[in-house]
Amino acid sequence: MKILQVIHDFLPAHNAGSEIYTYNLSRELAKRHDVVVFCTECVDDKPQYTMLEREFGGLRILEAVHKQAFRSFEATYRDPEMDRLFRKVLDQEKPDVVHLQHLQYHSIDYIAEAHRRGIPVLFTLHEYCLQCSRKGLMLREDLSLCPKVDVARCADCIANDSMTPIIIHENHFRLNDWLKSKIPARLRRMVIKRLVKYGFMEPPQPPKPEPGRDFEGEIRTRRDATLEACSRVDRFIAPSRFLRQQFIDFGIDPERIVFSDYGFVDEGYRDVPRKPSKTLRFGFVGTLVEFKGAHLIIEAFHQLPEDADVELRIWGGLETFPPYTDRLRELAKRPNCKLMGRFENHRVAEILAETDVLIVPSLWFENSPLTIHEAFLAQIPVITTDLGGMADLVQDGKNGLRFERGNPDSLAAAMRRFVDDRSLLETLRPSLDSVKGIEDDARDHERIYEELIEARRATAVGGA
Repeated sequence: MKILQVIHDFLPAHNAGSEIYTYNLSRELAKRHDVVVFCTECVDDKPQYTMLEREFGGLRILEAVHKQAFRSFEATYRDPEMDRLFRKVLDQEKPDVVHLQHLQYHSIDYIAEAHRRGIPVLFTLHEYCLQCSRKGLMLREDLSLCPKVDVARCADCIANDSMTPIIIHENHFRLNDWLKSKIPARLRRMVIKRLVKYGFMEPPQPPKPEPGRDFEGEIRTRRDATLEACSRVDRFIAPSRFLRQQFIDFGIDPERIVFSDYGFVDEGYRDVPRKPSKTLRFGFVGTLVEFKGAHLIIEAFHQLPEDADVELRIWGGLETFPPYTDRLRELAKRPNCKLMGRFENHRVAEILAETDVLIVPSLWFENSPLTIHEAFLAQIPVITTDLGGMADLVQDGKNGLRFERGNPDSLAAAMRRFVDDRSLLETLRPSLDSVKGIEDDARDHERIYEELIEARRATAVGGA
C-alpha cells in the first residue's frame, strides 16, 4: 500500500505533538507499506514553493518551502500554488490513500483534488485549525476561551490579533520574485529591510481594520469553504472525545468521525528505570508559551511551604518566546524552582524517570496531549486542567488530579495534596496498559485505509 502523509511541519526541526506522532506512526507503517511524508519548511535561502526531498528516520520526506506569510487571508487556507505542488506529488507518488495530519501552510483544496482522482482521504484532527484561524487555539489574545466559532469574535481576531497569520504586502512578493534571480537571499532580505526602514515600502504586518472591509464575511467564507471541503473527507479520526464533539458541533457528520486515541512507542519507558528521591519533584515538559500555562505552576509552587522538601523543574526551550521566558524568570524566585531549558524528545523518558508528578496546566482546549500519555507510560500521576482532552484523560482521584483552569490557587491546592500525603504517588499511579501501543495503532490505521480503499473501488465499479 502506498500511503501519503501530509503535515505542516516535520522532524527534526519541529518536535511538537502532531509531528512526533506522525513520525512514529509513519515509521511503524513503513515496516509493511510504502510511506511518504509531504510537509512544509521555512527555508530562508530557497524561493517560496520550491520542492525539496530528504530522508529522515528511514522515511522519504517531500518538503515544500513556505515562508509562513500569505498574500491574503484566503491564502491562509486556500493556496493555488500549494495545490499545484500537491498535484505534482500525487502524479509522482500515486498513493493509494492520503492521510491528512495537518493542513496549516497547505490548502483545503487538497481534499477535492484527491477526491477527484478517486483517492480516499483520512484526516486526523490534532486541534482546531479547521475552525479557528488563530492557529487552531480557540483562544483569544486575552486568554478567554472560544467554545465555538463566533463570526463576530473571529472577525475581531483576524483584524487585530498578534497571532493572526502574517499577511504581507503584494509588493514584497513582487520585489522578492524579481530580486531572487539577481542576488542571493541574504542580500534580498537586506534590500527589503532597507526599503522598509527608509519608508519606501510598508513592513510586513497583520491586516489592519480597514473602512469597508468585511472581516465577518471573510470568516463566513472560510467556515463555509472548510465545511464544503470536509464533506469530501472519507473519514476523520478524533484522538479525544471532547474534540470529536467539537467538530460535530462545527458541522461534521458524526458518522464520519471516529474516536481513536494516539498510539505510542513505549520501549524507551520500559528501559529507563525510575530514579527515586526523598525530594518531591514536580515537573512541566513542553513549549514555554503563555497558553501552555507554565507561569501558573510557578505561581502555585511558591504557595507551598518554604520548608517543604519539594522541587519544580520546568523543561522547555528558553529561546522560543523570550518575553515569556523573562516573565518566568522573574516569577521563579526560589532556588528549588528551576528552568531547565530545551530538551531532545528522545530524553523525555529519562526526564520523567526523575519526576514524581507531571503538571499540564494548559489554558486552551488541548486535544489529547502527548505529555499526559508519556507520563502514563512513565507511571507517574498528572495534575491537569479540568478542560478539553486533558479532562478526558485524567480521571480525578484515579490517575491524577484536576484543577480549575487558570487558577494558581486551585493548582497549589492539588500540589499540596501530594506534599501532605506522599502515598498518593502510589494510589494515583497510572497503569502502563492505559496507553495504546504504536503497533496496535498502526494496525487500526491499516484497517481504516483498507476499508476506505475498498469502498472507493466499489464506488468506482458501481459508477462504471
